Amino acid sequence: MKVLITGVNGFVGGYLYSRLKTLDHKIYGLGMEPSSPYDLDEYYSVDITEKFQLNQEFDAIIHLAALNRTTIGADIDSQIFHQINVEGTRNLIESCGFSKFIYISTAAVYARDDEVVTEESPIAPMGNYAKTKYEAELLCQKLIPHKKLIIL
Repeated sequence: MKVLITGVNGFVGGYLYSRLKTLDHKIYGLGMEPSSPYDLDEYYSVDITEKFQLNQEFDAIIHLAALNRTTIGADIDSQIFHQINVEGTRNLIESCGFSKFIYISTAAVYARDDEVVTEESPIAPMGNYAKTKYEAELLCQKLIPHKKLIIL
């Protein structure tokens, strides 16, 4: 299986890479850094806020790349969150072919009225990160056929 992991150099991306590699998948990575410390089949150094083309077909894309500053850097301009989390997602979707697109969202899109948050909890994103992650969920639902999309 050909799998593209965006944000592969991050904490979750690196862990995901190490687990998938043990299953003999071809793992491709995408990140902002000039290179990756992982033994990927191919690495793309890309600024997702700009349009790009990968000219590849993947069995699955696992989209982890995002700007996540929920506890520090509260003074970050909301436009930067939108550029990375929403427009970056659009640019990725338009950059290549895929059979499955797995979008990693956040529980922060849900209201925190109860101790337990479920998918039935009301949608109430607070802050730039949660708002743009939810906006990207809606974008994925608009641009990607239902049978090709998984939102976690």
